[in-house]
Order: sequence, then structure tokens, then C-alpha cells
Amino acid sequence: MYQFCALCGNDLREEGVRQKCTGCGFVQFPLDTKIPISAKDSEADIKKGAFLLDVREPYEYNITHIEGSKLIPLRELASKINDIPKDKEIIVYCHHGYRSFFAAQFLMQNGFDARSMTGGIEAWSLEVEPIRRY
Repeated sequence: MYQFCALCGNDLREEGVRQKCTGCGFVQFPLDTKIPISAKDSEADIKKGAFLLDVREPYEYNITHIEGSKLIPLRELASKINDIPKDKEIIVYCHHGYRSFFAAQFLMQNGFDARSMTGGIEAWSLEVEPIRRY
């Protein structure tokens, strides 16, 4: 885990098995097994209407992204949370799945039904769209 908040960069304070940000209040837990979802399962949920959220940086998104995704960089997530629909499942992805895990955890803490695509866009390029290069 980070030694600083994944969302805002402030210090973390230990609280038992979790860490709480001294700035934004985000609570990091070691691993919530409800959060990870495979790229293949993500594809199925997206086809059923899940909202696809990319939490990478704009330069990464400009290189490549998954069709239909909305970009909100992780560092902007707290301030743009109202841009995300609360009435849909949210599938969050990044490059390999680390940033998206923290984003999904934050969204769940704020009342969203959020999952993190394990392996990120890298896994998507291998499991879902193997011909297209990411």
C-alpha cells in the first residue's frame, strides 16, 4: 500500500488494519475481495450497461483507452465525483489495476457500486481485444 493517500497525496494515519488520510478522509483497507473484476467479466458488465471509468492521466488516455470510457484522473476523482452516475455499476480501470483499486474503494465508500478491473487496460488488451495494441 501507499505510504500516502492515493487520492490527494496527504499523510496516512494507521487505524487498526486500515489507514485513513489526514487530508481528504479516504480510508484505505488492505484488500476488499468484492472490488476486483476480470477484464472478461468487465466486458460482460459493460455490455449490460455498466459505466466505464478510466482513472489514468490524460497523456495515458490520449495514447489509448477503452472505447466508451470516461476519463477522470485519480487525483481529480474526489472533486469530480458528481460526474459519475450513482444508478449504474462502475467499472474502474487504469494501466495495471493498482490506481483503479483505490478509486473503486473510494467510490464504494461514497455509495457507488464500483469494481476495479484487475490488470487494467493491459489485461483488457490481452483478454478482450488482443489484436489492438494498448
